Amino acid sequence: MSIFKDLSITLSKKDLLITLSTEDIRQRYRRSVLGPFWITLSMGILILTLGTLYGSLFRVDLTTYIPFLAAGLVIWGFISQSLSELCLAFVESAHYIKQVKIPLVIYILRILVRNLIILFHNSIIIVATLIFFDAALVWQYLLIVPAILLLFVNLVWVGVVVAIVSSRYRDVSQIIISLLQPIFFFTPIIWTVDLVPDRTYLIDSNPFYHLIELVRAPILGQIPSNLTWMVVLTMTVLGWLFAAYFYNKYQHKVAYWVI
Repeated sequence: MSIFKDLSITLSKKDLLITLSTEDIRQRYRRSVLGPFWITLSMGILILTLGTLYGSLFRVDLTTYIPFLAAGLVIWGFISQSLSELCLAFVESAHYIKQVKIPLVIYILRILVRNLIILFHNSIIIVATLIFFDAALVWQYLLIVPAILLLFVNLVWVGVVVAIVSSRYRDVSQIIISLLQPIFFFTPIIWTVDLVPDRTYLIDSNPFYHLIELVRAPILGQIPSNLTWMVVLTMTVLGWLFAAYFYNKYQHKVAYWVI
């Protein structure tokens, strides 16, 4: 199918992809001393502030809550920032799309790789938090790599769909960006699941929770639940089938929609 063919072509040009992504970061923080680490610094201050405040309000042990909060906010930052930028992936690259014939997937991966680099920067906060609270080295950390890979793969197919739809209907990007804030509050990121023991069905039906928990659980030395694995794997398979159909049907119209 054309989407997998285009992915293969894009991945064969991985040097170009990495160059574009890193150049985006350089341009964004040009003449800045700390560069993208400003995001890391602001994220660290936010985690310290919220951790102290909500830890007191929820009356939870800070040695477990702050690592939970740090992992959740860093992962959510990666997801939310990626979704916000993916909506405009084709619109903001219109001058390239109209002049250069390269697979559209490269514009999706360009954004995701860029945000993945920032995620790695922000992961310094998580590592520092775990070291500060004397977290033990456990084998569950090995699950972090496949978990991030699976999260990345899901964001690729989501990016393909939202970028195509947003290039046709520009209001869709604003709708998605507006929905991210209520989703943040309805997802266990700053609050823990045990605070709503009688309404776990609301959490179990939240795909964002499972995407975050898939990565957060190994970071905290835990194994993601069977339900989380099942939901994410199902999303991956069905999502890619839909994205492949959607991409094959509408990719040739994108150049006309971004005018």
